[in-house]
Amino acid sequence: MTKKIELDPEIERLVSTYCDKMHLDFNSLTNKALKYYIVNKLSSKEVRQAKRNNEPDTKLINDLFQSNYGPWIND
Repeated sequence: MTKKIELDPEIERLVSTYCDKMHLDFNSLTNKALKYYIVNKLSSKEVRQAKRNNEPDTKLINDLFQSNYGPWIND
């Protein structure tokens, strides 16, 4: 799914600096950051429900929670 994200100038400078320092592209950073944020805001039941509605494979759910316990940028 492609989404357009508009960053304010301050956030854009921070993102650019961070991506350069960490050798990440914007899409990778966005996906990892959103995953980290959402998993920490929703309950495990809500995440399972969302995945069940969109993806029958529970392996993705397990991967989502396992990767969340390590440093989120390294998964």
